[in-house]
Amino acid sequence: MLEMVICMNDDKITSEKKYQLDGIYSTINHTFQTVGLPRMDDDSGSLVFHDCGRTRDFSLFGRIVNTLKRQTWFMDNVFV
Repeated sequence: MLEMVICMNDDKITSEKKYQLDGIYSTINHTFQTVGLPRMDDDSGSLVFHDCGRTRDFSLFGRIVNTLKRQTWFMDNVFV
């Protein structure tokens, strides 16, 4: 099973007011939803996405990672 956990720095995003917190979460959720990778609820506040068992799921995760790492709003605010 493939799984990706994304934890954004909500406090930093909110205090800087450079980006909208809801917009960031909406964009991330939409990106995974568009390719059919579901989100699992997690009590930690992290976004947890997992595969569906399809052969192409691994490449979809890779494509999303490559897209997100080029986004300033993501890289400046994600916990690594």
